[in-house]
Amino acid sequence: MSDSDTTSGSAASFQVGCSVVCDVVRKPKRKKRKSRSLHRLLGMISALPLVWVLLTGLVLNHSEDFGLDSVELESPLILSAYGMTPAGGAESLVLHGHSITSWDGVVFFDQRPLDLEGEIITALPMGDGMAIVSDSTVLRVDFEGSVIEKLDELSLPSIPLLEAGIFDGKMALRSSDSWHVADADWIEFSAISETVTPIRLQPLEDGDLKEALRSRWSGGGVSLSRFVLDLHAGNFLGSFAAYFYDFVVLCTLWLIATGIILQYRTNRRG
Repeated sequence: MSDSDTTSGSAASFQVGCSVVCDVVRKPKRKKRKSRSLHRLLGMISALPLVWVLLTGLVLNHSEDFGLDSVELESPLILSAYGMTPAGGAESLVLHGHSITSWDGVVFFDQRPLDLEGEIITALPMGDGMAIVSDSTVLRVDFEGSVIEKLDELSLPSIPLLEAGIFDGKMALRSSDSWHVADADWIEFSAISETVTPIRLQPLEDGDLKEALRSRWSGGGVSLSRFVLDLHAGNFLGSFAAYFYDFVVLCTLWLIATGIILQYRTNRRG
């Protein structure tokens, strides 16, 4: 037999008879199980909420070490989330160099809250101070913001008061029936037939004063420990917080279950 015949025969014999090697090489790849892809997918989805809960819990566990109770947050965005910012616009008047401002139910003399019953109507300049008029009360206030005298329903002509102004240098109040003018001592009110031009509060344009009053209205800031606690509890999510934590728990349980299954299969193959 020639060398060429021997060579060709050997090649043919190798291709047919190498079953051990060929079986290993040609063996089909094992299919990827869906549990692995689901395990990775849920791992990526649940990573953020899990990190959120774990980190905020860690910070709360050392709140005294970090001094969180001594730090107050006064950001308008954070105060707004707690309902600690005034709604609507501020209205103000400047009298004798002092501002009288009304903002969402709180009346300020400059930047100090003023105890005034009823809903403020306006403020009137007086010789020795000013009169701050609400729908049920009139306060005589000096230039320092101290209350000198208070008139209530027993002293006023009738309530509710609707408007107020100055008539012949004296305080004039309008109720449902007519205008009434107070005497120099604010003891008696006389009805008049004339129409008095009312003095009204105007929208506050002073940006610096507005920011200062915004902080005064809230009565301070929110402690950092309270803020982190609400982040941890998901209070900012409202009614959705319960579903959020249900999702975190289910994702965690699924990760544990699929991790155990994958480990068990790996050990079996080993």
